[in-house]
Amino acid sequence: MDDLSSASIVENIQVAIVHLFERLGAGLPLLLAAIAVLVAFGLVAVVVRRVARYGSRFIKNPMKASLIRLVSYYTVWLIGIFVALDVMGVDARSLVTGLGLGGVALGFALKDVLSNLVSGLFILIAQTFEIGDQIVVGETEGTVERIQIRATHIRTYDGRLVLVPNGEVFMSRVTNNTASDLRRTSVFVYLEYNQDVELAMSVILKTVLDVPGVAKNPAASIRLRDLTTEHFYIETRFWTDSRRTRLRLVASDVRVAIINALEGAGIALPNPNQLDVSMQKSSDQVAE
Repeated sequence: MDDLSSASIVENIQVAIVHLFERLGAGLPLLLAAIAVLVAFGLVAVVVRRVARYGSRFIKNPMKASLIRLVSYYTVWLIGIFVALDVMGVDARSLVTGLGLGGVALGFALKDVLSNLVSGLFILIAQTFEIGDQIVVGETEGTVERIQIRATHIRTYDGRLVLVPNGEVFMSRVTNNTASDLRRTSVFVYLEYNQDVELAMSVILKTVLDVPGVAKNPAASIRLRDLTTEHFYIETRFWTDSRRTRLRLVASDVRVAIINALEGAGIALPNPNQLDVSMQKSSDQVAE
């Protein structure tokens, strides 16, 4: 009896293996055809991306060029996937319905990934900032080097590369420092009370207006900012190139020019030790 059972089991296994190979033999040509379709569409996608990359050279806006490359590349791949499924005899509508049934669980599992993908598309379409702009996102500040579907690449001013997820960029407050060609900055000058304030302000304003890199329109301005126990201090405001490097250089040139102009006009700068005490008192008052 045991021999009959063992023989029956062996026979059933053999039949199952035969059926399996028959199904594989019937489905293998379709599978190979589907793979061939995917390979063909993959090659087409690469060619389309290269053509789009070449054509995007004539598009001045790098954001639009990047969006065209991405959309064209992934559209070809999507078409290839549906064609491959059709070759294998898979009903695309039934597949979409099946994915829809499991979409909730899949959505929770891939929530962050999908959020970054959708946010990346919105960033590319909305164009709130572009490649080359200098922006501030949270604690990250630097120059936008690349905008991908998943993350935005920001090069900080000390040379580090930070990949900020697009979901974070899209939901955060973004400051675009180079949205305009010009940006306003200020330089402060501390003087003692025995100096001629009107003369000092006149000399400073004239000096700032003559510094290369300071914009003529809007024109520079000056005001007496505050009075401390030992000093008064003057603030001069001017507009210059909005890019950080240029702005810092022009501000440095303005400070050097002011020092030389005040010394030439016989206006003495304050004692550094007294100035430190005055500035400390001023900052304490602001903190209170």
